[in-house]
Amino acid sequence: MIPPEVPLEVIKGSPVYRFRETSGSYPLVQVGPGLISVNTVDNQYFWSQFRDESNQVLNVLTDIYPKYSELHLVPALTYIDFFEY
Repeated sequence: MIPPEVPLEVIKGSPVYRFRETSGSYPLVQVGPGLISVNTVDNQYFWSQFRDESNQVLNVLTDIYPKYSELHLVPALTYIDFFEY
């Protein structure tokens, strides 16, 4: 829980809750102020599965926060890929 005296701008975009099926597994769903992310790793990344998991997360958001659809927010898909340096 975030103490009420902490300004929202300080933690905006930072994960507050993390969800995994089992410890250390993927996908990793992270939720926080201004943030919902679905993370995976190369050896477990398959587009159709990732798309379904992402849609499921957004559907849960809509179910628990019906006004989400009224905000006209557009989810963004951002790929962050690492390479050996």
